[in-house]
Formats: sequence, C-alpha cells, structure tokens
Amino acid sequence: MSLETWLIYVVTTCIASMTPGPNMLLSMTIGMTRGKRAAFASSLGGVSAMLIMLFASAAGLSAILSTSAEAFTVVKWGGVIYLLYLGIKAWRSPAMALDNTASGSTSTTSRKKDFFSLYRQAFLVGASNPKAMIFFAAFLPQFINLDLPQGPQLAILAGSFVVIEFFWLMSYALGGSQLVPLLKRSGKVQMVNRISGGALIGASALLASR
Repeated sequence: MSLETWLIYVVTTCIASMTPGPNMLLSMTIGMTRGKRAAFASSLGGVSAMLIMLFASAAGLSAILSTSAEAFTVVKWGGVIYLLYLGIKAWRSPAMALDNTASGSTSTTSRKKDFFSLYRQAFLVGASNPKAMIFFAAFLPQFINLDLPQGPQLAILAGSFVVIEFFWLMSYALGGSQLVPLLKRSGKVQMVNRISGGALIGASALLASR
C-alpha cells in the first residue's frame, strides 16, 4: 500500500467517523452523565464492535446481511429498540444521578463491573448497526492492492480505523463532559439527563431511518 493511498484512506475515514451517529451520540451521553473514565470504557466497546464488523465484512459476512432482508431487519431494529430504551431511561433519570459518577470510594470489583457494563452497552449499540458492515464491504476494497499480500494491508487499514474511531468517540465524550459544568452553573442540572436522553432517542431514530 502506497503512502498516498493510506493518506486518502485516513482522510476519508476521518470524515466518515466524525459524522454524528449512534456510537458518537452514546459516547457523548456517557461523557455527560458518567465522566471521562466511563467514556473511555464506552469508547472501547464501540471501537471493538466496529473492528469485529470490519473483519467480519472482510470475511464475507456482509454478503449475508446485504442479501437477507430478514437478518438485516432483525439486527437493525434490535439496535433501534435498545437505543430507544437507553434514551428513555436517561431522560427519566433524576438529576441526582449526576452526583454518582466515579466515586473514589467505589471498590475495585464495582469499578470493574461498571467498566464492563459500559463496554458491553457500547458494544451492543455498535454491533446493532448492520449497515456499518456493508459500508466496510464497499469501502475497504477501494484501498487494497490485489497484487500485494492482503493481510498486511487489511491490518494497516483496521489499525488506522481503530485509532481514528476512538479519537472521535472520545472527542464527543469530552465535548459532552464540558457541557455539565455550564449546566450546573446555570442551575439546569436536570437538562443534562434531558439532553443525553434526547440524543439517544435521536440516535435510535437515526438508525431506524438508515
């Protein structure tokens, strides 16, 4: 793979990844309601799901989703319902929920359980978007030279994607966390849950419309 090809891939991936979608909105929500450490766990879950979908696409599983309307519909609407559930739950959460973030007295076991809970939540949201797999199937071949070994090329593309996707997920999370002090100073703490819940409900609508 030439440097020029890789640079074009990086720029294109940056543009595609920065577009607000279910994963980005979830990350922003976690950043607002749970803080930066929780957003890290959530971002890892989202990236893991996308990475698995990338390799599954390369293995040909995307052909199943693109040809089976039933499989595509089940995965898609499962994700829509899950995001809607998370959005309603966040919307109805009391304002005091914001004060329960990342307590220093929390036990190591509890922190681990919380980490994996956030990781699993983001993983499920990421894995529930079947169009991501179809996107990879159409996108990746544009940057692979069939005259060269494909394994190393795929590894470079996947590694680059992970770094870029994680960067944008954390950027959304950090952006969300910056809103909290502003809302607290204005006395509108409850708005944090309203905004985060609305973002997740919007993400479910976004996934449903695709």
